[in-house]
Amino acid sequence: MWLLSSFKQVYASQMTKVNHAVTSVQTAQSKDVKGIESLNQKYDGMSGIVSAIAAFNMTCSQDLEGQNGPTRFFFACSEVKPGS
Repeated sequence: MWLLSSFKQVYASQMTKVNHAVTSVQTAQSKDVKGIESLNQKYDGMSGIVSAIAAFNMTCSQDLEGQNGPTRFFFACSEVKPGS
């Protein structure tokens, strides 16, 4: 009987530790989910900007005169001409 009682105490102690660990993980996951939801809301507000930028799917370069003489500038460009 003493052995059974001893086992029960050890088991209860281990289960308490497991429960604390599970609670900690659940709390951390809850914070992560809130962060992801916040990012989704921020991204949804940018969808118009993203679609406007999507037309400029290439990088073009142009040699221009800079402060220190001729230099190459890079900018977004598109194969589609405005008004087409």
